[in-house]
Amino acid sequence: MSGTSTPAKKSAKKAANKVAAASAAKAKAVVPEPVPIPIPAILALATAGAQGDRLHAFADAALDDAGIGGVCRWHHAKVLALPDDERAAIAWIVAQAVMRSRTGGGNALDIWHTAITTETKLSGKDARLVELFIDDVFGLPGGIKPPADHLLGHVGEWLWYLHLSEFAEDHRAILNLESPKFGVTEQGADGLALYESLTGGDTSFCLWEMKKLTGTAPMSGTTGKAYRQLRKKGGKYLAKLTKSYADQPGLVGQLGSELAELWVEESSRAGVGVSVATDRVPPEAAPFTTMGTHFPQFDNPGQLEGLLFTVEDLWQLAVTVREYLWTAL
Repeated sequence: MSGTSTPAKKSAKKAANKVAAASAAKAKAVVPEPVPIPIPAILALATAGAQGDRLHAFADAALDDAGIGGVCRWHHAKVLALPDDERAAIAWIVAQAVMRSRTGGGNALDIWHTAITTETKLSGKDARLVELFIDDVFGLPGGIKPPADHLLGHVGEWLWYLHLSEFAEDHRAILNLESPKFGVTEQGADGLALYESLTGGDTSFCLWEMKKLTGTAPMSGTTGKAYRQLRKKGGKYLAKLTKSYADQPGLVGQLGSELAELWVEESSRAGVGVSVATDRVPPEAAPFTTMGTHFPQFDNPGQLEGLLFTVEDLWQLAVTVREYLWTAL
């Protein structure tokens, strides 16, 4: 009968299944992660400290396009062709910023930092305390490592945060800069910057979406996804942040209470930004060209912002950040 399986058919089906399984396994094959930069944390700490722990002492950062109404105003920061000691210093600056933020600058930060400067390993309650602030995103030594995508994306968010916190502008000053979330899977805005005018204007804000780009995928796909997320969810992100900001004193509280309203009203005091961390070299020449078409309501100069952060071997930098966080454990 035509519907009956013969030994030959069964054998052919098994062979086809094996080929399919092998192809799937090959597609999912994990590329071995790079080894950390071969500079110990204590030396990276010293190199960074000699430059005031400033990211821009090592990264080349500049305003690439000042933008006009409806055109993205974007920065380009580059970490290219640096010696290992300077790349290690950047990794240390990120690691230290992560711990300072997660611990709130409390006792766990001091314990971690002292262990590194004295080149000792923590044990007992001190180790368990510090582990609580490192495990999310970075994992722990000897444990299961979280996905590389999470590590790369989180480090990219911290590069954005450090860049914005150091990039001085003559027309506005940061009132408050929302640091990256504790975990990469948490819901809500990736970043929010509140500004005070230095030229007599009003306060304003920029809501940011962060992405990373590695491999050969087109930049337009990455930025397009960010634009869509901001367009669809931006108002909800701001609504969720309103209470925590409105409770703060002064200009931060005043602006915080208006976030969602300014978004809905398409106010000139509202803005959006997209940050992309990438290892693509040479860098993209014009990464945010279509942003204005996605946000026609934000058509005043400066309402559309972008950051392209190009890091040669971004993955190795991220692995080194994790290594420095683990150094005390």
